[in-house]
Amino acid sequence: MSTNTAVAKPGCGCGGNGSSGTGAGCGCGACGSGAVPANVAATAFVRPKFFAGQLLTEDDLSALTDYTIAKDRLHNRHLFGAGVVCGLRVSCDPCGGGAITVNPGYALDCCGNDLVLPCAATLDVNTMIRDLRAAQLGKDCGDPCAGQGTAVSGSQDTSPIRRYCLYARYGEQETDLVAPYATGEPCGQVTCEPTRIREGVSFVLKCPAAASPPDDLRTTIKACMPGPDILGPQARLKAYSEPMTAAAAAAEHPPAFGPADAEQLTDARSGLAELQGGAGEEQVRSATEHVRRLAALIARYDLARERIEYKDIADARGELGQAAKALVGAPAAAGYGPLDQLAVKALLEQATQLADPAVTLPHVLLAMLAQGRPLDDSVLAAVNTDAAVVLEWLLDRLDNDPALADCELRVQAQALSLTSPAKGDIRQLRSLGRDASDLAELVARAVRDCICAAFDPPCAPCEDTDVLLACLEVRDCTVVRICNAEREYVISGPALRCWLPTGLLRQWLELFCCPPDRGRDVARAEPGRLAFSEAGFGAGEPVTTKPWDLLGLQDPAHMLREVMEPSGAARAAPAAPSVPPSAAGGADADATAQQVAELAGRVADLTEQLLQSQARLDKAEATLGETQAGLRETRDELGKAQASLSAVGSQPQAAPASPIPASSSPASPSKASPSKARPRPRRAAASRPAAAEAPAPADAGDAEGDAGEAATGSEVPETSDDT
Repeated sequence: MSTNTAVAKPGCGCGGNGSSGTGAGCGCGACGSGAVPANVAATAFVRPKFFAGQLLTEDDLSALTDYTIAKDRLHNRHLFGAGVVCGLRVSCDPCGGGAITVNPGYALDCCGNDLVLPCAATLDVNTMIRDLRAAQLGKDCGDPCAGQGTAVSGSQDTSPIRRYCLYARYGEQETDLVAPYATGEPCGQVTCEPTRIREGVSFVLKCPAAASPPDDLRTTIKACMPGPDILGPQARLKAYSEPMTAAAAAAEHPPAFGPADAEQLTDARSGLAELQGGAGEEQVRSATEHVRRLAALIARYDLARERIEYKDIADARGELGQAAKALVGAPAAAGYGPLDQLAVKALLEQATQLADPAVTLPHVLLAMLAQGRPLDDSVLAAVNTDAAVVLEWLLDRLDNDPALADCELRVQAQALSLTSPAKGDIRQLRSLGRDASDLAELVARAVRDCICAAFDPPCAPCEDTDVLLACLEVRDCTVVRICNAEREYVISGPALRCWLPTGLLRQWLELFCCPPDRGRDVARAEPGRLAFSEAGFGAGEPVTTKPWDLLGLQDPAHMLREVMEPSGAARAAPAAPSVPPSAAGGADADATAQQVAELAGRVADLTEQLLQSQARLDKAEATLGETQAGLRETRDELGKAQASLSAVGSQPQAAPASPIPASSSPASPSKASPSKARPRPRRAAASRPAAAEAPAPADAGDAEGDAGEAATGSEVPETSDDT
């Protein structure tokens, strides 16, 4: 059955639809929606339209069903793709032998047809092999298992294993024949016509097909990249294009030679002197690089108009000449391409000339040598050849790229004119450098356009409508193994829910959003009972309580762990060799489920740690506030104690009742006060030890006692009567 829509019949017959592309016909004039606008592209789908009083025929009704079927197949083909949607697992027959069982399931072929198998089907593989051989040879050679006996038990079977692949194929069958209505015409239709189309599935056996090259995104992007035969010339063009442009500009803007250049020149001479006497390949390569660097610095010195005097320039030229002559007969280092070999030859020749004060190199050659890119006629020819090769590849790529989105790329590539200039022509050298730089940029743009186009998925081709179910291994007409993993799957929602642990997320949402005991935390007052609240002051503040507890909700992290652990996806170390089986299904948890569970557990731990850290921080802030308030109270009490001590010290006190310390001697009568006219100083002096040894007042605190001890430890000046 064709998947295309019905083709409209021309003219205004009873079976036509009157749409010939002009909007007129059937004698009714240009009524209705009229012709299709010019800016609307015609599609392959035509939907029938009905009106009151219209005579309906089989063409009109068939057009409606064809339109619906074609739309469904289009959606299946391009939105889902071909493959197995569910089921259709191929298993061994319980009785063994050459029979297999295809279990019920659903698949889509590349045309978008639905392949539905409602019941299990048992297939005889040997019969299918016979049909396959008859189709391949064009002749039925009989039963392939005839004359083969049963293998002896315990004997080693050396029969070869043949491999086949089982495919499902969509089919239709016209059924329910009905005789047409008698019209009375002598030549009317008298045969019965089918009134139903039954869709079904058949199975075919094929030889394994050759592995087709992958057409994924990675392969498509890899095909956009140029090969080594183009990447090499491209790299050489980028290496020489900018130095050639800069060398042409150096004629008007010569470089300077400063102290840093002089220091580099000295270092280059030292490095070259350390390499003298080596004959190995690495020694030759290293010596060539040192000669290139030293020649570049000397060429820069000769080009510079503003330069400092380098007093050893003559010695540097001599050392350069000796090193260049020593490398002339040395073999080329491995890894040097054709252009590199020509550049090394030009370097040694120009280094020898640079060492001779009587020889003056052209300005352009000096400028190229100063950039480490020696240039001569052979090097110019090689650069021009590389540019021609790259340009030819680019034009061929653009001519065979129908999906090109950079519309100016082809025109700009055709406008490039690559001519080989003379080595002393500054203008042509600048032109070649710019063209080579532009060519390298155009190649990069073409590759970028191809890579961007690779991200646009193309419409999948449909060359073989059969759907692969499994591949079989057959030995002596007996199926020995079935591999279902070679099939293609349709990425659908049920498949993703099967492969990914989405059920765990659903369980978590169910526990969090629809708890079974929603009203357990609702306060209910019992008559005649006043219960003491065990929660102290501050229990309802966010500083000391988690937000989930304040809201009366269960911690989501704890709930997620409860969901994960019973399902066999408990948090485990990444290095654990296995995962415990699921308590619900009894099967091992999938590796993806384990990773998701571990990640969820880590997120839960981090969330809990964050909440705990926030609570500790809030508690520390509260403690700090309390400590500051205590310090202020202590400071006030200390001030009061100092004021009390000052009041006590200003009053006369009795002599101490305690004995005199051992270090003090008793006052003798001869050392008594010589005069009684001034007793106050003696009383003041006697009051000092009394104040120190006297006990603190009964109503004074500890802070006052400490303050009194600190105050009595200081010296109190004696007062006089005048004072």
